[in-house]
Amino acid sequence: MKALLAVPAVVKRLGVPDKDVQLALRDEDKLHQLVGTPRFAEQLTHVNLVDVVADHPWLLTKIGIDPKLITGLLAMRPPELSDRLSFSFTLPKEAHDLRLRDVRVEKNGIVATVFSTGLTVGKGS
Repeated sequence: MKALLAVPAVVKRLGVPDKDVQLALRDEDKLHQLVGTPRFAEQLTHVNLVDVVADHPWLLTKIGIDPKLITGLLAMRPPELSDRLSFSFTLPKEAHDLRLRDVRVEKNGIVATVFSTGLTVGKGS
C-alpha cells in the first residue's frame, strides 16, 4: 500500500488528502489507519490499477512482477485479449453442488480438481 500511496496519480484518483498521505508515508500506524478504513477500500475499487501500472511500471517491480507483462497485455487489443483469457462452460442441472479448485493452464489444456456432492465425476463415473 505504501508504494501505491507514493504515486501522486493514485492518491489523486483515490481522493485522499495530501496531509493524510504524507502522515501515512512516515508513520506505520497512520498508514494502517488510512488503508484499513472501509472508505479507503471502497475508493480503491474505483481506481483503474491497469492505468496506474501502465503509467508507473515500477510498482510491479516492487511486488516481484516483470513490468514487461503489462506492456504485453496493453499491446493486445481487447478482443484478442478476451479470446485468449476467456474460459466458460456449461454444467448439467444436476451439478449444482460442483466445485472447481486448483484451476490451472497446462501444456495440454486447462486442468482443475473437481469436487461434488451427489454427482459422480472423474474415473468413477
